[in-house]
Amino acid sequence: APLRATGAPVRAAPAPTARDEANYAAVYSYQTGKGADARAATLALSAVLEAPFYESLRTTQQLGYIVQAAARQREGVSSIVFLAQSARDDDKCKGPADLAAAIDGFLDDRAPAILGKLDGAQLNDVADGIARQLEELPKSLGAAAGPHWDEIVSERRDWDRRAREAAALRKLTPDDVRALFAAAFAPGGAARRPLLVA
Repeated sequence: APLRATGAPVRAAPAPTARDEANYAAVYSYQTGKGADARAATLALSAVLEAPFYESLRTTQQLGYIVQAAARQREGVSSIVFLAQSARDDDKCKGPADLAAAIDGFLDDRAPAILGKLDGAQLNDVADGIARQLEELPKSLGAAAGPHWDEIVSERRDWDRRAREAAALRKLTPDDVRALFAAAFAPGGAARRPLLVA
């Protein structure tokens, strides 16, 4: 089946050269913005969708043996990656286009329903847990140096970024998270910048 016309740049992965290679994957990456507020909403949205995404594609549909939704940050830009890898070859799933369609289905149908039910108490639990991780004191010299090294390598030198992100997480509302999804993930969203690798 052809990949859906999502408006996303599509990078087609080369066909495997080994005859016994049956694995294939689809990876969507959605950029969500820069700054502490965008990062906070991205982390919360990822945390809210991670388990339902896994449950939908891995447990219910049994489409992939690797299924993941995770927040990322590269060069100061936050994103969420949705990944599925499979070796199925049946009527339900034959290749990366079928995995991409399943990811699209989750983002088009299931994610909006989940976010529609998101309330303040649920979001506060999620956001507070992430904020606590950001504020956790390092347990080793390597853990203490790691975040600073990231700032040096990226040339941002934003030493209190994690504290600002934790504070932004604690101010998030369900409407903030829904607004990010509508802008960055929904078809026609003003800030929608997906990339599909399949």
